[in-house]
Amino acid sequence: MDLGTARKGRRKEDSGDKWRPPNQRLLKINCNTSFDKGKRRIGFGSIIRNAKGRVVACCSQVCEANFDLETAKVMVVWKGISFGRNCGLDCFVVEMDSETVINNIVKGSNSDSRYGCILCFQKSQHGGLDLS
Repeated sequence: MDLGTARKGRRKEDSGDKWRPPNQRLLKINCNTSFDKGKRRIGFGSIIRNAKGRVVACCSQVCEANFDLETAKVMVVWKGISFGRNCGLDCFVVEMDSETVINNIVKGSNSDSRYGCILCFQKSQHGGLDLS
């Protein structure tokens, strides 16, 4: 799994970025989250596509939560990874719009950090990540 792809927080329409296909042998999981602090609701979404851009699977969830946006973005990445693994995938690329979140996940985070408990839980469920 490759967890090193992030767009720099820009909307695709604003930046001119286009969806980039993964290597032919991989699938790509794009993850995103929406956040309504006033209603304390967070929406999570993941979509899995093949190298031709065809949708293989997708999922979404809305829940009540009082997370900050960065923690919600960490959660959506982990939900995307879990979704991919639940779909039987071992080799895939994850992409999202926060370079900061991706960098923090890749370098690891201790349990005292804002979202360290999420990372610790994920490691316990999946035995860690192979980021090669």
